[in-house]
Amino acid sequence: MSASAASVFLGDRRLDDRLRRTFDLAAARPHGTIPRKLIGRTPLVGASRMFNHPKVTHRQVLAAHRVSGLQRLEGFQGKALLLHDPTVLDDSGLDVEGLGQVGAGHGKGLYAHNRLMVLPATRDVVGLFHQILHRWVVSSDPASARGGAGG
Repeated sequence: MSASAASVFLGDRRLDDRLRRTFDLAAARPHGTIPRKLIGRTPLVGASRMFNHPKVTHRQVLAAHRVSGLQRLEGFQGKALLLHDPTVLDDSGLDVEGLGQVGAGHGKGLYAHNRLMVLPATRDVVGLFHQILHRWVVSSDPASARGGAGG
């Protein structure tokens, strides 16, 4: 992603540079968690500080992902697919506010519904084009657990 594309979203040169470096490192290691993508203390701490900065929002990072992916597709002649990928973000054991129940009720985290663009001919992942985060809240009302009154 170019620096100009990132600055459209974050408006702070240091944050823009960190976002671009984080994207580049993550793209080089497309599998695994953020700590596995960002090898070393400096990139991991830098990304953590960026993600926790008040100017950085989930919506802005997703928009930057979309722009980055569309830039990579410039001049592309072929098919691209949007794949939907539900993922459990299990953060059990971490002290994080705002998490819900995941798994069989023993974990805490979020459910992520991802939309990835992939080039079928090469199986290359172009990027993340959309993501919805869902927090499952367990109700103490037995009627809602059955799907509603009379459910």
